[in-house]
Amino acid sequence: MKNTNEFTQISFWKALNPNLSISTTPFSTSSNAFKLEDTEIAQYLQYVIEEGYFDTRVVMDESEINDIANAIKSIVQYGLPPIFIFVYDEIWQTFSRLSNLLTPILGQNYKVLLAGMWAWHIDKDSSGFKPHRDLFDLATQPDGRPINLTVWLPFTDATPLNGCMYVLPTHLDVHHPDNLRYIQIDDVKNIRAVPAKAGSVLAWDASILHWGAKASCRASQPRISVAMDFMIDSPEAQDNRMLYADGPDLRMTPSVELSFQSRLNAIGEAIWRYRDNVMDYYPDDASMLFDFCQSFSITPEVKSDVSRDAKIFIVKNRVKKMIEEQKFSEALPIIEESCSTHPLNVDAHFLLCKVLFALGRGPESVDIIKKALKAHPDNPPMRTLLSKVEESCHTNNNSNSQLSR
Repeated sequence: MKNTNEFTQISFWKALNPNLSISTTPFSTSSNAFKLEDTEIAQYLQYVIEEGYFDTRVVMDESEINDIANAIKSIVQYGLPPIFIFVYDEIWQTFSRLSNLLTPILGQNYKVLLAGMWAWHIDKDSSGFKPHRDLFDLATQPDGRPINLTVWLPFTDATPLNGCMYVLPTHLDVHHPDNLRYIQIDDVKNIRAVPAKAGSVLAWDASILHWGAKASCRASQPRISVAMDFMIDSPEAQDNRMLYADGPDLRMTPSVELSFQSRLNAIGEAIWRYRDNVMDYYPDDASMLFDFCQSFSITPEVKSDVSRDAKIFIVKNRVKKMIEEQKFSEALPIIEESCSTHPLNVDAHFLLCKVLFALGRGPESVDIIKKALKAHPDNPPMRTLLSKVEESCHTNNNSNSQLSR
């Protein structure tokens, strides 16, 4: 297992990518905004209002593209998630150079949502995030401009073969804007691939349905990309923020300080926010990464959540995988121990019931839930689970096909 004492030292990161920098005020030396014509910017604004996203031509210099791509490759080669690219000034500076593109959409005082940043290194036969929306409640400004915007930067060419982004444009989504929790696609002809050249910009409204495709074994290079979430500075955005991304925000002004410690804290916050994806991409390192989150995160609530939930979260995902593989006998002792250690955790008890039903021991699950309720009677979710389990036993005769939540 990797030693967190090593990669939480600034000397480690300077040695890993010596051509990149780590300063206290990264935006004080940032270059000018990327050059874009006014007509281009106006067109992108129209696209994001009408279709929910836009993509640009290449705006970065080749050296800038290569520096970030090579740094992410070295991070991944060491065995850490590419999100750690955010220890370096250069990635922050790259996003800060988008001001002339973001200001017409979000206004002068837009902010970065620190918990909403992520990075990818998608190899052959791996994939990006599953179809999802970043936001389930539509949040727009009066003229249709979004309140929240995700900006996604490719540092290698993103193609259909290496897992480029796909979207369901908002004007073709019959569930937009009234039923955003619905993520199924009724007409696949409306799906749109968004290949992107390294150094271009892809951005979308937080309510659009989007995902990263699975890379082919024929991909000639990994898909390397970095994303950051932005938000307008207004009361309605503040009210909506908890639905979108936890954690504080940041303005990219020259005087803003962003210490190495602050960057580690932001990375820890983001890792915990994307913990389901961490389990998918880094199952063997999840425990180490969540320990990192407990030591390095911005908000005290996250530190508390990690301390309370990380172990049971890891166990739950291990058991879910065993259930998918029908390894019920192997899963049973693991989940039994977890339920014993966490007697109030309804998710753990639900999985225990699933395993018992699969093993033909459904009635035992009723006794287990009743025992938990006897010890902790003031637990409505556990009482609801008991009703479901009793109903399943009654109607399905020891089958787990009806046990759902």
